Amino acid sequence: MAGGPRAVGPLVGSRNATLDGQPPLAHSVLLSGDKLKVDDGLAMVTLDHGNRMVLGADSEASFLREAKTLTVLMARGNLSLYLPPEGSGLRVKAGDVTVSPVQGGKVLGEIAVADGMLMVSVSDGSLKIEKDGTTSEVAKGHTMTMPTAAAVSTSRGNSHLKHVFD
Repeated sequence: MAGGPRAVGPLVGSRNATLDGQPPLAHSVLLSGDKLKVDDGLAMVTLDHGNRMVLGADSEASFLREAKTLTVLMARGNLSLYLPPEGSGLRVKAGDVTVSPVQGGKVLGEIAVADGMLMVSVSDGSLKIEKDGTTSEVAKGHTMTMPTAAAVSTSRGNSHLKHVFD
């Protein structure tokens, strides 16, 4: 498929989601450049190397497949990640902040973007956060919150994420 959009992974299931503005068809495959928006529901995507992600309610993300890297561009909302030890090449960007796995083990984490803030919480493994040339690591059992230029308010507000930032 030289020159065409590169596959990101299959949309395993969704509820109240749109893919590029349309309800997704059964067994849809996300392509580089696609935009996935979830209203009051969720969407699960399986990625290469066993990586998986779930976008939660009031979330919006687009996907960019490069040579060996998949970048998830988070506009708003939350996403849960599972990256097995052999998983790699995934990063999440929210404006001026980039989140990626620390190599060497599985990662289970959550990233939330709301009202000018980014929250990264790790249940297993470690995630690396890069902003303005500074790198921080969030280890198992820890959470980090910081401002980001990406977060936008939703028409319904982000009250469902309030607990994340308390």
